[in-house]
Amino acid sequence: MTNPVTPNIGLNKIDRTSPSTTYFDLEKYIDQNADAVDRFAGETSESINALEKRLDTEERREVVLQPGLQIVNAERSAPFKLSGIKGRTLVNLLGRVGNCEDVSPWSDSGSTHALDNVNKTTGNNGFKITITASSGNTGNIFRRINNIDKTKHYVLLADLKNGNATRIVLQKQNVGIGGSAPFMEVTDNTKFSTVAVKIQPAYFSSDDTIAVLVYGALGQYGYADAIRLYEISEAEYAALDDMTPEQVAAKYPYVDSVQPVRNPYAIRYGENLLPPFYEAFFAGSLAGSPYIVSPYEGIVNASGVNVGFQYWIPCVPNTEYTFAVENDGVIALQDMDKDKVLINNNGGFLNAQRASIITANNAAYLHILMSSGPKGAGTYTFKNPMLMIGTESKRFKPKEASMLALQTDLYADPVSGANADEVFEKDGQYFRLAKWGKATLTDKFNYVGIGGKGAGWKQTFFDLPSNTSGPYSETVIKYDGKKLQSNQITSSPDISAIDSGNAKRCYISIANTDSGWGDNYSPTADEIKAYFMGWMMYDGSGSNATPDNPVNNFYNGTGVKAWAYRADGVTRSWLGWTDKLPTTQAPNWTPYQLLYRLAKESIEPIVSEGMLTLNEGDNQIEVGTGIVVRERAVFAAETPTSGYSYNAAVPGAGQAKYKVKDFLGVYESGRPISGYTKVLRTTHNGAAINVPRDLFNTSAAYSVSYLMLDTSPNVPFTGSYAAYEKAMLQELTDSVRQNATAVSVLMNKKVDKDQPGWISPTIMNSWTKQDDFGYVRLSNGIILFRGSLKDGILSSTDSAPIMLLPDGYRPKEVLYFPIGGRNGYSVLTGYGTLRLLITPEGLVTLRGQNDMNMATIAWFNNVSFLAEQ
Repeated sequence: MTNPVTPNIGLNKIDRTSPSTTYFDLEKYIDQNADAVDRFAGETSESINALEKRLDTEERREVVLQPGLQIVNAERSAPFKLSGIKGRTLVNLLGRVGNCEDVSPWSDSGSTHALDNVNKTTGNNGFKITITASSGNTGNIFRRINNIDKTKHYVLLADLKNGNATRIVLQKQNVGIGGSAPFMEVTDNTKFSTVAVKIQPAYFSSDDTIAVLVYGALGQYGYADAIRLYEISEAEYAALDDMTPEQVAAKYPYVDSVQPVRNPYAIRYGENLLPPFYEAFFAGSLAGSPYIVSPYEGIVNASGVNVGFQYWIPCVPNTEYTFAVENDGVIALQDMDKDKVLINNNGGFLNAQRASIITANNAAYLHILMSSGPKGAGTYTFKNPMLMIGTESKRFKPKEASMLALQTDLYADPVSGANADEVFEKDGQYFRLAKWGKATLTDKFNYVGIGGKGAGWKQTFFDLPSNTSGPYSETVIKYDGKKLQSNQITSSPDISAIDSGNAKRCYISIANTDSGWGDNYSPTADEIKAYFMGWMMYDGSGSNATPDNPVNNFYNGTGVKAWAYRADGVTRSWLGWTDKLPTTQAPNWTPYQLLYRLAKESIEPIVSEGMLTLNEGDNQIEVGTGIVVRERAVFAAETPTSGYSYNAAVPGAGQAKYKVKDFLGVYESGRPISGYTKVLRTTHNGAAINVPRDLFNTSAAYSVSYLMLDTSPNVPFTGSYAAYEKAMLQELTDSVRQNATAVSVLMNKKVDKDQPGWISPTIMNSWTKQDDFGYVRLSNGIILFRGSLKDGILSSTDSAPIMLLPDGYRPKEVLYFPIGGRNGYSVLTGYGTLRLLITPEGLVTLRGQNDMNMATIAWFNNVSFLAEQ
């Protein structure tokens, strides 16, 4: 018989029914039992110690979320705590000409280049370059680069695709090291490839030209888009050799002119990576249209083969995925590259409930299909679809993503990356440590006048909102996207400088061919302002109809002052001729952009949304930039029976602030809704959205979240998650406290007077806050001011504003208010009336009246107006 033992730790017991137990076995009943007790005590002690460590130690796991899509494995489900994001700035030295939306900035030789709206990677068009030379078997487009420092390092990139030629080549022309010019070529005619050409000082000569060349026979062609040139550090130059083409393309994406890290985000997709059927695309003929029963149940009434639902879901290369769905039709799970070209058919249509795939090393998307397939006509049901990482069978869950989105721009030194802006979190609120300032040169600046000048150019100067760190701390981008040279010595146009004795003052030299000012004419401050709003001056007298009639028709102080603007905002094609000084910004104009290092760092609160959480196990996470959260949206119906559209070419429909790549969500009175459809496109203002008429509430307020079409640099999210229970409990306690505080503040703001909270604005032009100065927007749209200002500048024009009101706090027309003022601090000094001016652009200015031409104090109490834009 088996010797009896105790049930928990297996101590030997005496079997008193057996004759063999009439003697006492010391080994069996003493030593073995002692060993068992000791072993149990050791195991128990280890377990208790481990539990004690988990409860007493606030241990966290550090994690860095890299740009792009990735798989992150977490030991347990926990919130992600952000410890930092650092800024980055890319400056495309080609400006905007590399977006291949205009053929005129590029010269050609032995070829023609035309816009192509099918073969492109950014914007609405790319270039199709066709060989026209009957000999030489080559044609090219080229552009001279002048705004470079030949002692620096650069990287030249482009997206190239061969057509029917032999090859297409990106090249820095002229002889380099070893007697050949640096170049990269593409022969693939199925997709665009990003190529990068390294340029070091030894490659420069007196003629520095970049070119795209097509090699082949007469009439053959290739395609180009997204051409960009970046100055980089010597360390980055050396690192290019160890990077794959995909890594280079990700690190140096195409940008127009200057771009910071704009609105970074991190999204953790759910255990189920599939969104509801509302976000699926129809496959096959719509003669048998699929329809949606519920978010995760769809029915296909197929009139033929291959009718159903399909998705393209971003995926990570070299990773196993499984798709499962209850169905009586067919399914398919395939991987595709970044251009959605099929890589692995994976068996094609499968008459199955699940399928798995290991993605290829160049996979970017999973193509998921639920349809009638080869079965043909019939009714097919698909229920509870689920896409998972790995092959483990899991109970169905809807897609439950979590997201952290930040609305901020983060800059750094464009070349070295030094002195980067940073994001940090404190008490549940996110802040930006700002080390850089940005200015857009519009009519809101006080253009003081003309400084130096020479043959063919003049130097303007103006004051920035805050002090810079001094000379050479600025980066100025011209209206055409060109970077100006920073130089204290001005001897030509397109040079910028910061005054060595006045850290606020900036100088910009302007060519007569840009401004229209002749060598013998000095423009007024308002005429300088008109230039920075996109208007060129010329002599409009006699037969002179445009600035180029005769060629380079400048105004030299005689004749008729006239102005015109560039039709496309860049090239010399003119519209809007007028002999009245323009006071509004010209159409299609992109103002000068100015980035500068701040003399003093500042801390600014930033708008954020969501909390990023990690699930135990594998998590698919996307880190990117260009997210816009809950932007106000005005929908409109094209016809009395159609649905309601936004960002579409529909009369009355609102347009997104930025061009839209894709919409992420629609919110009705703050609540997310489903059932809408999206149209993804690059024309007009990007993607559009439509809500069916029966789902639209005409009395509700709508907002949308979306991704911008324009790209910007991407950077990592650095943070951690709680590894032990004590850290999780502490984080939970902090979160409850922060949320309780936030709810308390919101409850206190229910009264209109305090809703949504008094704003304390940035004050300019020497004015400072007295009392509790600020303004608030009430629930009925009324803007109400309180408090007073002191010791500022009264202005006879708009040249010395006291503040700028943000979007949503501005009137539709110019408003004037009489307010009280005093020209001294003593009660015996004079009192009088000031005139407060508020413009539709949000500009707030104080002006003197006849009885009050100076003021040491100005009272704003009870100034109010209706915000209509």
